[in-house]
Amino acid sequence: MNENQQRIEYLQEQILKKASVEIKLDDRMRERKSRYASVQEAQATLRKVRFDLEKLDQISLLNLLRTITGKKGELQTQNRNIIQRAEERYEAANQAYQANEKELAALQNQYAQIQQSQLELNHLISYWANELKNCSSPTSEHLLALEDTLLFYQAQKKDLDEAISAGNRALSTCDSIFTELNKAEGWGKYDILVGGTFSSLAKHDHLDTAQTYITLLQKQLKDFRTELLDISIDANIQVSFDTFTKTMDWFFDNIFTDLSVQKQIQASQNEIYQIQNSINSTMNRLSILSTETESQITSLEARRRELVLAWACEEPCKEQMV
Repeated sequence: MNENQQRIEYLQEQILKKASVEIKLDDRMRERKSRYASVQEAQATLRKVRFDLEKLDQISLLNLLRTITGKKGELQTQNRNIIQRAEERYEAANQAYQANEKELAALQNQYAQIQQSQLELNHLISYWANELKNCSSPTSEHLLALEDTLLFYQAQKKDLDEAISAGNRALSTCDSIFTELNKAEGWGKYDILVGGTFSSLAKHDHLDTAQTYITLLQKQLKDFRTELLDISIDANIQVSFDTFTKTMDWFFDNIFTDLSVQKQIQASQNEIYQIQNSINSTMNRLSILSTETESQITSLEARRRELVLAWACEEPCKEQMV
């Protein structure tokens, strides 16, 4: 066993402890909260019983009466016993808390060492990978091919993440449009039943806001389609709203124009619903592709790691350097 192999095995043994230490850390962190609460509760109880005993020593008519009747000494004895039990409870709670803190500190130190081992192993893998690529051998050619494939999938994952982000922004804007159209529809119903300038103004205020979001959605969908081109996914999602007409509704405020605007609002709601469905359908495809790509990246990184470590465990210098 050469020096590299010994170091690799040691570092890998340390890293294997990571999951176990993380579980213990979580347990100690949860216990820390309950232990601290117990200390606070015991401390509050101790303060209260001490305060009660101090009140017995104060000059008052009640304490004078207790002294005369002989009850004061009895109460003082009872309170001292209560204080003793409260002190013991507080001491036990504090000791348990301190013991947990000590164990927590030890686990945090162990976890830091494991992370350091992970960093060292990653550094060594990077160093040995560069050394291997400078060798003229089938192993170095295999590594170069692996890294080229890995770079391809990493670039695809980046494009997928950007497309998913663009899709999420468009979906969020769709929700905002729905909100404004629903509010406009509500005011529209009120306008039909009651009428009046205020209801018309409120209705068209929400329609104006919806139109602003629609303009934003058109831009976001353009960005979304651009991102999809990078990963060869086609999604023909268009926004074709006409501007909401308010002039007719204001100047000819009657049941017919009110109904006409309501129909336009409902048509817009249906169109947004269809657009949202199209985006969600595309997002599902992106999610599946993203998961598959991430799996490929994980697999390729593991193969690259195994290849480099296997080479380092042999005699790297025996291969001819370029």
